[in-house]
Amino acid sequence: MSPTIRFKYPFECFLEFQSVDRFLYRVSDLYDLDQYPDKKILERLDNCHIYILGKRPRLSAIPDSIRATSDAILFDITYKIAGISQKETIEIPRQILGPEDYTFQISPYPHRELISLDKNGSIVSYTLLANLAHVIPNLQQEAKDLEVIYVGKGLRRSAQDRLENHATLQRILADVNSNDPDSEIFSLVYAFNYRKVFMKHDKQPCRISGDLAEKKMKQALNYKMPLNERISLIEASCISYFRTEKYNTHYLSFPSDNNKILNPVYENDFSAIVVQLDQENIGDLRIFSKTNKARSTHYIIVDFRKNEGFLSIFDAIPQSYRA
Repeated sequence: MSPTIRFKYPFECFLEFQSVDRFLYRVSDLYDLDQYPDKKILERLDNCHIYILGKRPRLSAIPDSIRATSDAILFDITYKIAGISQKETIEIPRQILGPEDYTFQISPYPHRELISLDKNGSIVSYTLLANLAHVIPNLQQEAKDLEVIYVGKGLRRSAQDRLENHATLQRILADVNSNDPDSEIFSLVYAFNYRKVFMKHDKQPCRISGDLAEKKMKQALNYKMPLNERISLIEASCISYFRTEKYNTHYLSFPSDNNKILNPVYENDFSAIVVQLDQENIGDLRIFSKTNKARSTHYIIVDFRKNEGFLSIFDAIPQSYRA
């Protein structure tokens, strides 16, 4: 390629996948999801096709430590990080838990829930501490963040259907139970929207221009990508980004491997895949892996132009965001 050629086309079309809905639940609660009273939530869950399995420390409350003020409920919790016991006093605002005339107590062993009772002493609700960890202000960050250990997809109906009969999940649960019993496994599931983004730049010269470039642009913009292709591309991008090689065995070198899922990408000459993972509606939960710092939003960029030796429209974006 001539050293004067900087870009492949005077414009680029890339695939963008943005998380538009997401849920967090303990894997141990998977089989109880269909009993959830809010059917609209269950319908939203059915539209989530990508799941991330992660782990963080188990939280337990100390029963005799609970006390209440007009503004908050305070109690002590314990957990372990790398086998070392930690103890924190946490404070949960009353408006999260219900009316001011409610009283509260800690559930029986293993003391994982806060029980709300009305003025007659009847149980109104159970609040699982594990689901609140990332929004508790004075909890250590290590107990809040979720470590990503596996990425998968579910296409028959949803991610939940896939998880219910998943051999790798059983292996992960067995490994954690044996080697990291102070942690528990969560499922973080996502629904994505999808669009093709067209970008033009003023840089010249380009390798391909004129009628041929115009033809390629129209071909890319007219391509209709089916759901299974979209979900496979998101899954591959996330696996490559988070480097979950202990349990994921494929897509670890994506896109350098000869993956069939890339055929439509190459045939239509898309310049990149961009995946945005965020935890906007679940308290901006931060997720991380051994190769990526904890963030509440991760931008994953699979840059085909860079791999082809061309300059890229994403050159200004830090390399740490690239798959």
